[in-house]
Amino acid sequence: MTLSDFPGDVAPEVFRQRRESIRSLLNGGVMLLPSAPTLYRSRDTQHRYRPDNELYYSTGITEPGALALIRGNKDPHFVLFVADPNKSNELWTGPMIGAEIAKDRFGADECYMMSELPDLLPGLLERADCIHYRARSERWTRVLCEAGSRRCSLKRCSKRSGREV
Repeated sequence: MTLSDFPGDVAPEVFRQRRESIRSLLNGGVMLLPSAPTLYRSRDTQHRYRPDNELYYSTGITEPGALALIRGNKDPHFVLFVADPNKSNELWTGPMIGAEIAKDRFGADECYMMSELPDLLPGLLERADCIHYRARSERWTRVLCEAGSRRCSLKRCSKRSGREV
């Protein structure tokens, strides 16, 4: 594999070092980094996709429909969710990266399909002192709120879980 195999010619080690820097600041917290939305010019014409700056800086991910979760002091430290395969969309936009390839390419400890997020997110947020998240998307805010309420309804709440967002 050559350096040109990576987006923007940035080696995976650079992204790993950036995540380690973020982790050192999180302590007992969790950071959620969703991908930027796909924007449409008209009903069926998309603008060229522009990745989210924070997500790209810390992971190298340039695909829509992804979510990175970085945990400060718990394993797994870097969990990645990628878009579910959709053959119809892939005809128009090209192939999407799958969970197995994404795990290897981006150095994630664990990688799942986005359809697994509702079941896995409450457990990943469990006992987090603080959740760092930029509330710029109604969709992701709703997902985070549902995960928080589901975590409590599953009786996973403790004195330390989710004190701050």
